[in-house]
Amino acid sequence: IILPLAPLTAMEGRPLETVLGYDFLRRYRVEIDYAAGRLRLFSPSIDAVPSGAGELPVEFVQNTPRVKGKVEIEGIGTRDVTMMLDTGATTAATFTSRAVGEMGLNEKFKHAPELVLGGGVGGQTTGRRVRIASLELGGARLERPVANLDATAGGATGRQASYDVLVGGETLRRFTVTLDYARKRIFFKPNSAFAEPFVGDKTGLMLAMNVQGAFVVKQIVPGSPAAEAGIEPGTVVLSVEGRQLPSLEVVRRVFRAAKGDLRLKIRQGGAEREVVLKTRELVP
Repeated sequence: IILPLAPLTAMEGRPLETVLGYDFLRRYRVEIDYAAGRLRLFSPSIDAVPSGAGELPVEFVQNTPRVKGKVEIEGIGTRDVTMMLDTGATTAATFTSRAVGEMGLNEKFKHAPELVLGGGVGGQTTGRRVRIASLELGGARLERPVANLDATAGGATGRQASYDVLVGGETLRRFTVTLDYARKRIFFKPNSAFAEPFVGDKTGLMLAMNVQGAFVVKQIVPGSPAAEAGIEPGTVVLSVEGRQLPSLEVVRRVFRAAKGDLRLKIRQGGAEREVVLKTRELVP
């Protein structure tokens, strides 16, 4: 299948050439060791339960994996939900537009600003970014994850979605995930990152990579450190703390780890200058 991966490349800030999907993964027992940064393929004949792992049965809908889990939302309570696992998503969790409406989440989080949440092959998504009480996957409970509330009508997370929550890499990286598609099951073994807190946005900057490889500001969160510093959409981020960073993944990691002042060199309106962001957690 030939897909236009340019939108993904722009959002991820690094070249993407191939996506491995169901037809490949179903032929192996696949271990994704996020802590080690390693993917291993084994014979599907192997039938073993990884020590310390929780097991969930998996159902495939249009060749995408669905599992059952739980979410807890303050003021709403605990809900059983159907989750789609997306190893290519960088977020922790995204509630589909359908689930947002059914659970009354826009009313619950009406004070959270509406943002461009991301994008990919299917186009741009908008909605709110909030924090929920917990997410449970394979018997393991993750505390206070940051979640997106999708407001897009169409697409995989839109109003016609047949599942409730998309679970992405910021959640999955806290496990060693073993895909045993031959037996319709997935194992989740918590790793050393499991107890790490979920850190939300601290800058108010949404960046994308342009065709020249530069990191360009696509959106500014109103009232955020970036807005207070006078940064505008279209601004190019040249360096962070005096360093030219190799990818948006690294830039976002530095942003999440920031405490206090964060120095950026930018090009805005044809002029280069240095700004200092007074970083703070924007998703309480």
